[in-house]
Amino acid sequence: MNIKTVIVDDNLGAIESFKHICEDFFPQIKVVAEYHNAKEAYDFIKKNQIDWLILDIDLNADVNGFDLLNLIGFERNFEVIFYSGASDQYLEAIRVHAFEFLSKPFSISELKNCMNRYIGVKSKKQTKKEIDKSGNEDYKKYSQFLKINTHNQTVFVKYNDIIYMNAAGAYTEMHYSPMLDIKVSQNISHIMKRIKDADFLIRISRSTVINKNQIDYIKKVKDKISDIVFKDGSSISVSNVIRKKMHTILDAPIN
Repeated sequence: MNIKTVIVDDNLGAIESFKHICEDFFPQIKVVAEYHNAKEAYDFIKKNQIDWLILDIDLNADVNGFDLLNLIGFERNFEVIFYSGASDQYLEAIRVHAFEFLSKPFSISELKNCMNRYIGVKSKKQTKKEIDKSGNEDYKKYSQFLKINTHNQTVFVKYNDIIYMNAAGAYTEMHYSPMLDIKVSQNISHIMKRIKDADFLIRISRSTVINKNQIDYIKKVKDKISDIVFKDGSSISVSNVIRKKMHTILDAPIN
């Protein structure tokens, strides 16, 4: 997923810093335009489809960041992320329906969390759209989604998007595509009962479930340890005892 991004900031150094961080750590974030004043940004945004607007508040001009949003209006099809040193404007940012407020200077982890939350929201909306489209006539398709309630949202995860799950006491840590992690407030046994018709999800131990469709390859790394490497680049370590058993049920190359 590419996130087409426009930056509006009168500080050239802040723009360059943001771009370098994206290039080094978050190649999904594609800066397609940068502006130092709201007027030029407004003209571009009205004519082009974007995903993110990275917006400073104080632009040293007659039109500030909030003014720009008022010009655009609330019926916008992109997310606004304020990137500002004016932390006292946080509540106002919420009022204008900002997706995130990053205080200058922000940390890499803050931007990562923002990006992952955005990807999660987009995935949830797309999944819900697919479910709504299918309607009651396609119950089988609906059943291939796992509904997960977290403390602040409901997430719909396709069975085949689950890459692996690890038991964490009464919780389950789930890694699913595209490169997202979520902590589920149910134990792994309960989840497996809910998705019992997904035969490609295999419980290889008491604490680990893997999706055999998501495996890229399996390799031996130590005398007693092997790595299962998945198509998204993630991996988990298993014993060689499990590795030897898996070749009878997996269609993945084992090195």
